Amino acid sequence: MSSPADTLLNLAGKSAIVTGAGSGIGYSTALLLSRLGCRVCVVDVDEERAQAAAAAAQASGQEALAVVGDATEEGTAQRAVEATLERFGRLDILVNNVGGMRPSPLLEMSVRSWSRVLDINLRSAFVFSQAAGRVMVQGRGGAIVNVASVAGMVPAPNSCHYSAAKAGLMAMTRTLALEWAPKVRVNAVAPDLVLTEAVRAWFPQQVLRRLRRNTCWGNQA
Repeated sequence: MSSPADTLLNLAGKSAIVTGAGSGIGYSTALLLSRLGCRVCVVDVDEERAQAAAAAAQASGQEALAVVGDATEEGTAQRAVEATLERFGRLDILVNNVGGMRPSPLLEMSVRSWSRVLDINLRSAFVFSQAAGRVMVQGRGGAIVNVASVAGMVPAPNSCHYSAAKAGLMAMTRTLALEWAPKVRVNAVAPDLVLTEAVRAWFPQQVLRRLRRNTCWGNQA
């Protein structure tokens, strides 16, 4: 099925890295970029999902490759950038998508849980932006899109760690947009709750039903 983006954008000849591309928003983003003519490097910690996402992107007619690793680690970011340059010869787009959390009241939250959520949602964007930015700033430029969340702007219970991470990601986005302008465009999108596989696993059905009732059409993305 085509989308409005298919007729508005042409990314032929460009190359992108998408983190957390094995499922959910990242998977859909990788496939959309491929449909728009972009070659894609999909990054995911799960090898089977990473390979499946790369195969699906390649089925759209563009080259794709998979890099398996923890997106919070500098080594994974560097491997992804190097693999993209070696395979495609250029790096134009970075989508810092990887993220997630498990809801928890602050009084029951462990330091380990707090740190891990900040690492997944914020540190990952830092290490990938740094690795990709070195190429973009010194080369032909590029574009970075950070997948933030309304949680970074609107408070919600049981998500202090996630809200802090996404607010930090928005602040980092504004700072890098200023620091790297005009050569590299840095922007963020802030979706509300999207019914990915992970969200369905984390949130009880009664909570999801209540959230759906609060939307205009009684449904969610």
